Amino acid sequence: MESPEWLGITFRSVSHLRWFIGSMLIFFFSTAFLLSGLCFTRDRLSFIKKFNGMWWALSFSYISMALMAVFCTLMWGNGSVVSKDCIWFNGIMALIYYLIYRIAGRYLQKALV
Repeated sequence: MESPEWLGITFRSVSHLRWFIGSMLIFFFSTAFLLSGLCFTRDRLSFIKKFNGMWWALSFSYISMALMAVFCTLMWGNGSVVSKDCIWFNGIMALIYYLIYRIAGRYLQKALV
């Protein structure tokens, strides 16, 4: 079976391509949501407080997927669904969401002072 390619990126399988596209859509929409809330909401502090849980949930979901990929890769090796690439990608996405959470938290702390 030929490896799927999208925008010059070659993926190991179709499931990797789907996960990548879905992850990028979630990332862009959640970031746009955060930026629109910070730019167009009058009460920015309550906006950040309300949606901090969303960032933790996104970060936790990517951490759990990275841990699942570590477990599956150690048990069965690289496969068509889970591979070492999943560990890196999901770990990096978890780190990005955590950093967004921390930056929003610092913005909140500065606004409270």
